[in-house]
Order: sequence, then structure tokens, then C-alpha cells
Amino acid sequence: MIHPNGGGYVAEDAYVAETAYVGPNAKVLDRACILDYACIAGCAIVCGTAVIRDNAAIKDFALVSNSEICNDAIICDYARILEYVTVKNRAVVKGHATVSLDTIIKDDAVVKDCAVVEGYGVVSGTTVISDNQRIFS
Repeated sequence: MIHPNGGGYVAEDAYVAETAYVGPNAKVLDRACILDYACIAGCAIVCGTAVIRDNAAIKDFALVSNSEICNDAIICDYARILEYVTVKNRAVVKGHATVSLDTIIKDDAVVKDCAVVEGYGVVSGTTVISDNQRIFS
């Protein structure tokens, strides 16, 4: 189905609120749920049981799977959010960064470049994880 606010693709089992935006090249797949004023733009893909809400934005070529993105968080560029991650407040994940496995990114934290963060950790405050840093917990 094509979403009326933006013209993007929404799978039959997915849910997108009328107030949310799904751009013409974006996809909401599986049982993903896009709520409130969330924005899925560019060629972004949201899938699995992901929940995107509030004013969160997923854009460019980003992928979010089985995770929650909320408040004013931004996932952009080629970033990958995989498996039970929460990104909230004003946090940003960008570049070619990957965050996975029960990690929380919050406050004004930034994960960027080719950084990888995974496994039951919390990145908060004004922390910046960048370059080729690898954080495993």
C-alpha cells in the first residue's frame, strides 16, 4: 500500500499513522509501526517489529530493524540499527555506523562514521563514538 502522506510503501502488516511521513522511496515492512509525526525519508527502510515515534527521523539509506527510535532522534546516511536497540532524546546515529543487540543511545549522544556499538550498553550524555571505534559490552 502507498502511504497518503509522502507516497512511500507500507506493507500490509505494518502500521503508519496518518500524521507520520513516509517518503516516495522509503519502505515500512513486516510489522513495523510508525507513529505520531515520525518521518521515514529518502531510501530508508524500517522493518521487523521496529517502532518509530514522536518526531524521530529515519532518512537517507538508513535501516532500522526490530528497534525503537523516539523523541527527536535521527538515524541517517547509511546507519544500521539492528535488534532491540533504543535510540531516544536527541541522539544521532549516522555515517556507516552500526548499533545492535540491546543497546541504548540517548540524550545528545552521537554514533558516527564506521563505529560499531553492540551488546547491552548505554551511550549517553554528549558522548561521541566515531571513526572506527568498536564498543562491545
